[in-house]
Amino acid sequence: MKEKIKLVQKNSKQYRWLLRIILVLLGAWILYSSTRGIFYSMQESNAFAVKETTDDVTGYPDKVLTINGKEEPIIDIDMYSGPYHTSKETGLPNYKFSVLIDILTNTLKVVFIFIIIIIVYKMNEEIIKDISPFSKKNVKRLRVISILVLAFIFVPIYTEFILTLLVFLKSAVQFTIMDFLLIFLSFAIYGISYIIEYACALQKEVDETI
Repeated sequence: MKEKIKLVQKNSKQYRWLLRIILVLLGAWILYSSTRGIFYSMQESNAFAVKETTDDVTGYPDKVLTINGKEEPIIDIDMYSGPYHTSKETGLPNYKFSVLIDILTNTLKVVFIFIIIIIVYKMNEEIIKDISPFSKKNVKRLRVISILVLAFIFVPIYTEFILTLLVFLKSAVQFTIMDFLLIFLSFAIYGISYIIEYACALQKEVDETI
């Protein structure tokens, strides 16, 4: 039994390194995205323009967003040409605010993932320290993760809805199949917290009878 526990703890130590790498990558992405957002927000709206170009692979005509004449190929210009990204007054796309809203909502999603990974990291640390996983603390952690998964879905969606409504005076709430799957996942995680809570009660009862 002790050998099995040591093996699990050994695997947890290896998993800890993976979690650390993920946290560093997510932290770097959040910093990079925030820096981009600050840079774009400091530019004038007329600095954002569309340039006609040719696709390097297909050779077909294409469009690319430019900021102060510099091409930004990582930004998908087609995302910001729809009816919910055009000014009601001019009827033209407002690329600056469209890009800023997109950066904000994507950054929010990564922040929620970052917090979830931190919670998982703390739970994994307790395995290494030989602390029982059947604790009220882990019950709360699982429920927080469940809420964070819901926040990952709803906060960016409604943030985009409110901002596009304020900027473009029109908006729409859009959900994907993946969003609904994540909602079910959130409910499943919350259900697992009840299983852990029940295990805690059983563990306490066993300890009291010994």
